[in-house]
Amino acid sequence: MTRIRKLACCLLLGLGLCSPGLAAILHVPLDFGEIQSAMDASAPGDTVLVAPGTYTGLYTSPDYTLTLASNYLFSQDSTDINETVLDGEYAGTILDIIVGEGNWFTLCGFTLQHGQGQDINSSAYCFRGGALQINAPSNAEIKDTVFRENRAPRGGAVLNQGVVCGIAGLAGSLFLRNVACYSNTTDAPTGGVTGVLFIRTSASTMVIDKFLYNGGGDSSRSIHVSCSLMDSVYVNDLTLLDCDGNGAGIGSSIVHESGQVFTNIRTSAAEGLRGAAFVIQPIHYVVDSSVVVVRNMDYGDQRLALSSSIRSQSTTLDIDGVKIHGFRNIDDAPAVQIRSDVPGSMRNVNIYNNVAGDSLTHVAEPLLWTVNMNLDSVYVHDNRSIVPGDPQVASNGGNDVQGAMVRAEGQNITLSNMRFENNRVDDLDDYSDHSPSEISPFQLGARIVGRCQWNPCCTKHFSGTQPSAQLCSRSVFGCSH
Repeated sequence: MTRIRKLACCLLLGLGLCSPGLAAILHVPLDFGEIQSAMDASAPGDTVLVAPGTYTGLYTSPDYTLTLASNYLFSQDSTDINETVLDGEYAGTILDIIVGEGNWFTLCGFTLQHGQGQDINSSAYCFRGGALQINAPSNAEIKDTVFRENRAPRGGAVLNQGVVCGIAGLAGSLFLRNVACYSNTTDAPTGGVTGVLFIRTSASTMVIDKFLYNGGGDSSRSIHVSCSLMDSVYVNDLTLLDCDGNGAGIGSSIVHESGQVFTNIRTSAAEGLRGAAFVIQPIHYVVDSSVVVVRNMDYGDQRLALSSSIRSQSTTLDIDGVKIHGFRNIDDAPAVQIRSDVPGSMRNVNIYNNVAGDSLTHVAEPLLWTVNMNLDSVYVHDNRSIVPGDPQVASNGGNDVQGAMVRAEGQNITLSNMRFENNRVDDLDDYSDHSPSEISPFQLGARIVGRCQWNPCCTKHFSGTQPSAQLCSRSVFGCSH
């Protein structure tokens, strides 16, 4: 027994509450000079408490439940996070988490910096994380932690979870709470499946709650998540800032009826950066009535071909609260695309101050493109779409855009309370036989209900018209010759 455990036993002996298994607090450097020696001397359920300072070295967890924490665990003072530093000096993985099935490793209140991931060989998934390597079937909770200037050749500069060099296998649950990442990089950001955070897990729970990723202008993909047959996936308060391409991708399949929730997602990039796409691909097995809840998505100041994509299979999308603004697209893709193979709903959408297309080669794509989604309370204002002239009109027949602001596809979908104001479509193609429009319900059977308002939106050859009931069920409306 350590002296702290003995002291606790002495205090509690009279109450009959002491046993040899009582959890202890092991202090570094007061009781142990090194973090590794403290973890080696610990027992299941103990806490290794680390005083402020910079600690160099590489560490391996025991195979039982343990908490490794700074004084922040008790002080709740963020200074303890900034001043308690684990520095890998680019010598390898800072912390290897290897706890047995059913056990948990908790990391709390540190800054982890200068970790170096490793490529084992060129095969898929044959690499180790830079700051953290979470090995299956470990359960881990990472909270109140900063990751700074970690790197890896392919993926997992901050974190790699899963079976190293294994495609499948049981991995544990992962909770990321109040985590911030700054200037972490992969050396080959476009080489295959990669991500600064690389997460592969199955038959477990994944929680990301209050997560900030600041790319610092780097083009590395921020997050790659592949979850199969999960109990639940919960993502809340996730912010992606100042990335230069790529983004975050979460692919998940769920076996329970209500197991996927995504709330308060924000993307933004400084001038000159392309931004970060946020992509989720929810899939459902076993229960056909599954619902994916999406709330409060804010896509701002992006210059990507596709700022966000949600593609669901066998699960109903319930989306409420979406902002698309400051988007500048000169590539041939929509700003935001929402697709489902079963009917879903999307409401309270605000699309404003966006520009798509250019006057030379890029034809504007819709700012919002939906498939099998009922739309309600959509406000589209102060946007501009540009249709350039077609230099090969003889073979192509001219350029056109259908649904310059919103394009809706699907059988028997309903569009209600759609409002368009101060939008502009610049048609620079003299040869096209098509009419640009603000909105295009692309399948017959779309119904327009509630209050829908259009305004003059086209320049040059076109003038705005209030759509008739007949036009509302056809492929293009909003502007005509």
